[in-house]
Amino acid sequence: MERTKEALAVGLLLIVATLGTLYAVQTFFVNPPAAPTPTVREVVPPEPAPAPVPAAPVAALTPATPLESEPLPAPTTPAKPAESAPPQLMVTPAPAQTAHPPSRPRSEAGTPATPAPAPTPLARGRQLTDQLYGGQLKQLWAAFLPALRAEWGSFSAFQAYRAGGLKAYGAETGVLKEEVAQDGGLTYYTRTSTFERGPRTGWTLIFGLDTQGRVREFGIVGAGLLPEAQHPATP
Repeated sequence: MERTKEALAVGLLLIVATLGTLYAVQTFFVNPPAAPTPTVREVVPPEPAPAPVPAAPVAALTPATPLESEPLPAPTTPAKPAESAPPQLMVTPAPAQTAHPPSRPRSEAGTPATPAPAPTPLARGRQLTDQLYGGQLKQLWAAFLPALRAEWGSFSAFQAYRAGGLKAYGAETGVLKEEVAQDGGLTYYTRTSTFERGPRTGWTLIFGLDTQGRVREFGIVGAGLLPEAQHPATP
């Protein structure tokens, strides 16, 4: 009995499945699926181009009416500078100021500045010696008094004298003695020195100075030939 029931159930299921299949086939052929409706787009026609506007007729060119020139003003005589300048711009030249010489420097107390003291005879003699042996002959020649320059004759002769001594004996190498003495209103500066080419005893340079330090006498003698000073002076 159970097998019969199972067979009936299976048979019913087959019948139902067969009927469902037949119904589906009948439905497909009787009512086929509708085709998709095509979408219609609206075509907008292009806007027409604007019609060309006819150009206005060109008016005939007519010659321009010449402008009437204005009459030129009559030339006038230029005014004088004094008349044309406004009164407030007139410049009156100031009187020239008299130049005054610069005042001399004064000390703090209001008295004139004291001039620098003159060099001592020793310092002056050394200065003149440096000019002679240092080749500053023009400065030394300027210190000679006119009478002494006349004894030499010319500056060229004095230059030749110095050039001969330098060539024969060379430069000064040492100082043996310096003295300052007074005699006959002059102050004498003497300097005994050795030189590159002798003699061993050296040469003595002589400057006779006045009160202002100018050279009145000049000479170079062998050492020992000059007598000792009788009136030594304070350097």
